[in-house]
Amino acid sequence: MLFALKMNDATYDTLRITRTWPPAENQHMKRHLVFGFALIVTMVFGGIAAEDAQAQAGGRPRPGGNQQGQKQGQKQNEEDEVKLPEDPKLLELHKNFVLAAEKLAGDYERTNQTDKARSCYTEILRLVPSYTPAADKLAKIKVKEATAEKKLVDVYANKGWQDTGITVEKGRPLTIRANGEWVMKMTYTLPADGIEIPKELRDFPLGALVGAISESADLSEAKPFMVGNEKSMEPSTPGKLYLRMYDSNPDDNTGRLGVIVEGTFKK
Repeated sequence: MLFALKMNDATYDTLRITRTWPPAENQHMKRHLVFGFALIVTMVFGGIAAEDAQAQAGGRPRPGGNQQGQKQGQKQNEEDEVKLPEDPKLLELHKNFVLAAEKLAGDYERTNQTDKARSCYTEILRLVPSYTPAADKLAKIKVKEATAEKKLVDVYANKGWQDTGITVEKGRPLTIRANGEWVMKMTYTLPADGIEIPKELRDFPLGALVGAISESADLSEAKPFMVGNEKSMEPSTPGKLYLRMYDSNPDDNTGRLGVIVEGTFKK
């Protein structure tokens, strides 16, 4: 469902929301941030061409695509859409919520409460993905978080999981860069048939730098991930960052890597 809404000193991009929201009663301005999130789900701001609306809804045909499936998808989207309220006061309330949420995020930024500002922008975009001003502000916050702190650690080839001394935060940008070389040694006494690659060595390239994040020293439940020369990520879980060479028995390996870890770390 689409509509255009003019706002003082602000231009809103086209947005498309097709979720259903329950009506609310007894609205109070002091509860904007709680009430507003529920109401804004179905609202869209700005104007859009019919072709762009079709593309956002997934209705634009793709080369070799299933036309029947696309028509069914369009029909489903139409069924999912709800009629927007015609009450101009209610529409004004939605407009005021967006402006109030942006102002609150700006206040948080000015007082260095970046986490709260980030949450405001993230929530706005979760409900209104095409709202450019919030997207731009969130991007700037992420850039700042990605370079907030930096630490250099040595990762040795002949050791297992090594605690970097860094505790990462969930959803905060993290970049890991490795420099140098190390030596992986494998010595087996084999019959003529050779040996199968052990199951524990089939997930990543042998000798690669791998990492894991865990809130405890027991890494049995941690899910290792490939690092290699460089990896940028937003961890899905908080915890300490561990690094090692990918090898079932690292004791006879030699060398070390210098690893730079950059991002926002938990104090």
